[in-house]
Amino acid sequence: MKRHIFLTRRAHEVARWREAFPDAEVVSYSDIGTILVGSPGEAMIWLHLPTEAGAPLPDAAGSQSGPVERRRDANSAELVNLAVHIAPSCAVVALSNYVTQEEGLLCLEAGASGYTSALSNPAVLRQIAMVVENGGLWVGPDLMARLRTALSRLQPQQLRMIEAKLAALSPREREVALAVSAGAANKEIARDMGITERTVKAHLTEIFERMGVRDRMQLALLINGKAAEN
Repeated sequence: MKRHIFLTRRAHEVARWREAFPDAEVVSYSDIGTILVGSPGEAMIWLHLPTEAGAPLPDAAGSQSGPVERRRDANSAELVNLAVHIAPSCAVVALSNYVTQEEGLLCLEAGASGYTSALSNPAVLRQIAMVVENGGLWVGPDLMARLRTALSRLQPQQLRMIEAKLAALSPREREVALAVSAGAANKEIARDMGITERTVKAHLTEIFERMGVRDRMQLALLINGKAAEN
C-alpha cells in the first residue's frame, strides 16, 4: 500500500486529509529529514505550504532556518525543491491555503507533481493521488490556460527547434510524447499502445533527454505551445 505523508506546520491536521487517506502519516516540517530521507518510491508527499511570506524553512536535517525576506510563493517553491531533493523517488503534491497561479507555477517548476487547495475534499485528493500515481500531473485549468498562453507566444525559431526535436523521435516515442501532451497517464498510454508501463517510462526517459525537458509537464507544455501556433 502506498504511504501518504502529509508535511505541515499546523499544530492540528486538516480532517479532510485523514478522510481521504485513513492511514496517512501527518508530521511537522521539523521531521522532514527523518521522514523523507530513504523514503521508498511508493510514498507520496503532500506538502502543506507555508501561509506567510518569509516563513523559516527546514533544512535536510529538519532544523529551521532563520526568517528571510521573500515572497510567499517563492518560499513555497523553495520548500517543494527541498522535498524533491531529499526524496527524489517520491511524488510531491503541493497543498496551498491560498491557491494562486503564480505560486502554482513556481511549485510545478520546482518539481511538484501537483498543486491544489489544502482544503480540497477527500474525493479530489484521492483523484489527485490516482492521477499522480499513474504518471500524470495535477494542474488546475486556470493555471494550465495561463501556461499555454505563455507558450503560444514562442518565436518562429523556437517553434522550428521544437519541430526538429519531435522529428528526431522514433515513431513510438513521438506517439508517447503526443499522448502525454494530451494529458494521458502512463497506464492509459500502455493500454492504448499495447505495451507495458515500464516500456512507456523507458520511452519517456529518452524523450525527455531528446526534447531537453525535465518532466512530462514541461514536455506537454512545449508540445501544446507549439500546437497553439499552428
